[in-house]
Amino acid sequence: MQVITLSKTKELLGLSVTTYDAEITAKIPYVDSVVKQITNNIWNWQIDGNTTDGSPYIEIGSIRNYAGCQPDDIYEYIEIGMLAEGENIPSGAYVSEIYTPLSLPITLGGAEYTTPVIKLSGNATADETAALIYLGIPIGYQVIIAKGIWYMIQQTSTTLPEVGISSRSFGPLSVDYSEKDSQIDGRYGMPSWFVKSFPQYHRGH
Repeated sequence: MQVITLSKTKELLGLSVTTYDAEITAKIPYVDSVVKQITNNIWNWQIDGNTTDGSPYIEIGSIRNYAGCQPDDIYEYIEIGMLAEGENIPSGAYVSEIYTPLSLPITLGGAEYTTPVIKLSGNATADETAALIYLGIPIGYQVIIAKGIWYMIQQTSTTLPEVGISSRSFGPLSVDYSEKDSQIDGRYGMPSWFVKSFPQYHRGH
């Protein structure tokens, strides 16, 4: 899944007007690609989970990456804040809690579970066994991603990007950078402050 949406970008940048919608929408695929390259992670874990209508708790049956590989320890790969979408998942939901019980079963929200459980920020919309759910980038990185989109918009021109940028203003926004953080990374074409904001994983994510 993509690392951010138009509506989330506008929310994080404090934009209520539609003036910049087309420019933001055009840059989202590019920032999505750059973030996935920087992190070495395509942010598309897949889980089979039991959903219950009106409940935020998802009982996990299995987890696998884009290649179908299943890790031994699911908790090494599920993180708080990961975006969630798929069958019976409300729009904009994310993982708000992970339950790693010392013993099973456990009781959550009046229901008993016999496998590991994640809690979403919103309630599932239907009952289903082994619903296919995708987990994406944690929402904590979306603030940086939104600022990266603004940077891309500011740099849209027919000239090469500047070596460094100490500050930028665009519409209602203004951002200041240190000299070192403003340097353009030669591999990703983004400023240092953007590149160093993300973790880097081993291939296989």
